Amino acid sequence: MEVTVNPHDSDSPILLADSLVFTLPNGKTQQVILQAYGQDIIILKDRHIDSDTTLDAKRPYVIYDSLTVDSGSTLTLKAGTTLCFHSGASLNIHGKVIAEGEAGNPVTMRCDRTDKLFPYLPYDRTDAQWGGITIYPESEGNRFVQCDIHGGSYGIRNIGSSSGKEILYMLNTILHNVAGDALCLTDAKATIHGCQISNAQGNCATITGGDVEFCHCTLAQFYPWTATYGNALYFTNYIEKEEHPLHNLSFVNSVITGYADDELFGSPMPDSDAPLNYHFIGCLIN
Repeated sequence: MEVTVNPHDSDSPILLADSLVFTLPNGKTQQVILQAYGQDIIILKDRHIDSDTTLDAKRPYVIYDSLTVDSGSTLTLKAGTTLCFHSGASLNIHGKVIAEGEAGNPVTMRCDRTDKLFPYLPYDRTDAQWGGITIYPESEGNRFVQCDIHGGSYGIRNIGSSSGKEILYMLNTILHNVAGDALCLTDAKATIHGCQISNAQGNCATITGGDVEFCHCTLAQFYPWTATYGNALYFTNYIEKEEHPLHNLSFVNSVITGYADDELFGSPMPDSDAPLNYHFIGCLIN
């Protein structure tokens, strides 16, 4: 059975109820109760944020063909805002994103599917249902506080950074269940505090060069969907034959764990004096 719910211009979901009534040959009747919820949404199709814009939690936003924050513009996401990305859609940041969730009321970024792959498995619990978040070289000052980001082809990644300024601050945020790297930073300055980064077919965190600080974080590699997957943490100071100095990678009071005997790998560039500076203080490496 299928129901199409007409728009009702309401910020709250509505319950539709009906019934199938059967009259038996003996004159008795039986009925099957039917119930379904409908939710008004806001559709953003190939949307460019070209001026400072705020999205709130009144209704879910469904993203088609990606959501792009143009250079010089700031997208603010209030607590409780939900962005539902269609297959292949991503969040592309050339300007700045300020996502400020609250405890128990996070900013959520997930797929737009609400059905199930199997009776026991919603699509929202699987990976590769949408793209992910990409931070471009001109972007800086992005903040993700109390966010839940899951189910993508990747989590958060950046493409180069030459400003020397902090491009990413994450606090009490979840990156979970992705088909690539959950967090992939190259030549980036970033601060990651109190975050869960888990279950990636790539690495939970890949750090190449830059200056990145983790504190009170959990990197947990328990990817369930294939027999081959990456590690909880991989860091290096080069890509192919190109140096990417790792000026600082620090982990304080954090947990690094997973299925494998070794979930932590560092790779220095052969025959190079490029910095590879890393520190682990008060951590559980399991």
